[in-house]
Amino acid sequence: MYSQLTKRDKINSLSESEFSDLKTFLISRGVPVKDTIVIKYDFKRERCWNNLDNQSDEYVKNVMTNFQNHIIKFNKKHTGAIAVNFREPGKGVNKLKLWDKTIILDEDLFLKNLIFSEKRMCGNSAIILNDGSYVLRSGDPHFDLLDAIGNGKN
Repeated sequence: MYSQLTKRDKINSLSESEFSDLKTFLISRGVPVKDTIVIKYDFKRERCWNNLDNQSDEYVKNVMTNFQNHIIKFNKKHTGAIAVNFREPGKGVNKLKLWDKTIILDEDLFLKNLIFSEKRMCGNSAIILNDGSYVLRSGDPHFDLLDAIGNGKN
């Protein structure tokens, strides 16, 4: 999996207790815990997708549906993995992230504090393995880290 890392990727590891807390947190949010967990995390007051706000509502909804379908397709194809989308709660969220009801709010900032503490333009993503090790990708607007797994490149 680590064969195609980029300069914006960092390898980290959670302690046993942190990994246990992560699994408990995900389950409490209705996310099934699997061998591989892939999380896309977006931040408030983020300008990455603001240009879409100038497009028609139909266009924004189409982009949102395509993104949702991308995640659904991955989850169907990879039964040992789960991909989910979280975001920091708060104001200053563009239409794409505000309207997407599949995005889970990180109400208590648990994920932000544990894995996604470094805010990057267009959000971050992480692949978390069943031993608690993970790859963190900074600035991942299109959830490219998911594509790499889905295509078998990583």
